[in-house]
Amino acid sequence: MSCSHSVVFLLDTASPGRRARLQRGALRLLNHLGCRFGLPRLRWAFRFFDSLGGRGGASRGGGFRPPGPRAWARFEEELAERFGARGPAAVVLPGPAPRAALTHNGLKETILDFQWDRPEIASPAKPLRRSRRTGPAAGEPPESQAPPEGFVNAIFLFSPCPHSRRELRQFVSGNDAPSSPREPPTAQQLAEKLLPKSVQELIADQKITLFWVDTAEWSQLIETPDHVGYWTMFELIRQMGGTILPSETLAQCLSHHRANLAHGFFGDSSSPAPQNVPWTMLLPLDATLNFLFSKPSVFQAIFPQREGTMFFSMPGNEKKPKHREIRVHSNNYVT
Repeated sequence: MSCSHSVVFLLDTASPGRRARLQRGALRLLNHLGCRFGLPRLRWAFRFFDSLGGRGGASRGGGFRPPGPRAWARFEEELAERFGARGPAAVVLPGPAPRAALTHNGLKETILDFQWDRPEIASPAKPLRRSRRTGPAAGEPPESQAPPEGFVNAIFLFSPCPHSRRELRQFVSGNDAPSSPREPPTAQQLAEKLLPKSVQELIADQKITLFWVDTAEWSQLIETPDHVGYWTMFELIRQMGGTILPSETLAQCLSHHRANLAHGFFGDSSSPAPQNVPWTMLLPLDATLNFLFSKPSVFQAIFPQREGTMFFSMPGNEKKPKHREIRVHSNNYVT
């Protein structure tokens, strides 16, 4: 019996990205999931919150609906209302509460407010809910509990992810965090603030996978002195069976510009394409999302591990041509 999939887009109104960028990213995700699972098996909803504690509070956009123009039009209207009231050049100041606490509240309210366990059409009753005392794993990793499609239900959190040590300290402790270069919070300390055990049990009970869509501006990421905060957050999200999705992968056009971008990316100074472009703009969207959403064991069975070496000819002396060696391990993983 095929299961249905429930998806919630949880959008942070403190995101620095423009409204059109968030709208395009949500549309691409919804379109991809509809093609992946089939429209009859997919239902979705959306909700807004403010990780900086601004006015307006959380907003629920109604219950789950099947994908369609009417539900999407309502999403566009509320998205325009939320970001239109803020203004394109508005400066959002952080509130007294840390972002981790406010994001935790938004996630918990989203899990509790929606009816995730809709019974199947062929089932006379709702599925039995697992006892919370057993915990999210009961000795089993999240990957082993996931269906072949990758997940049953999902929350896509659209919010800027902390990247540096300093950003991670501020995310967990607020602006009162010391600016001294002391050790940043560990994944365990981050989990206690963002995804404590009670929330992890709720996530496991409702068969939810958390995906963080990082809406941080690419120009700011280039200037980040380190990425300790990002990898700490990535470790925590991966422990829950999810991953972090760069919003650039969803918001940028990856079809007609990819050839020019790749041409400039490999160092051709005569190319009109910009030299400093996000690497995510060079990746095919569907292939990237298929890999991120797939159960690792199933994906590895379809694409078994292969090793090889590719050589790219670089512009240089014709007598001594230069080559760039790239080793392909497996599943499009390149070093």
